[in-house]
Amino acid sequence: MKVVKGFSFLLLQLAVLVLFYFIGMMISSWIPFPIPGSVIGMLLLLLCLQFKIIKIQWVKQGATLLIVHMPLLFIPILAGLIQHLDLLRAHGLTLVVITALSTWLVLATASLLSQWLLKKQVSSNE
Repeated sequence: MKVVKGFSFLLLQLAVLVLFYFIGMMISSWIPFPIPGSVIGMLLLLLCLQFKIIKIQWVKQGATLLIVHMPLLFIPILAGLIQHLDLLRAHGLTLVVITALSTWLVLATASLLSQWLLKKQVSSNE
């Protein structure tokens, strides 16, 4: 019985994550800016977690499951990429530079945001 309870709780957590994804997709279709709905959904989830509207325990197990299986989600992308080798030959270096710069930008932004949130949390606990 414990396994069934744990599995249904995991499904509920995944449903919460999917709900945020769909809300983000709806908002993305309404706004005039080209922001992906998945990004909007994750920002909404972050805000709900930050303001304690949603407890981390409500989504932690489901999010961990998705993160563990994330490499499997990239296999179709790589298969599609192989079909466009001519495009890679023509613009490969440009794509590598853009990917490296955007990755660095995301890492720097996430790092600065994390540091700011930790400082804010420490100052509020004192």
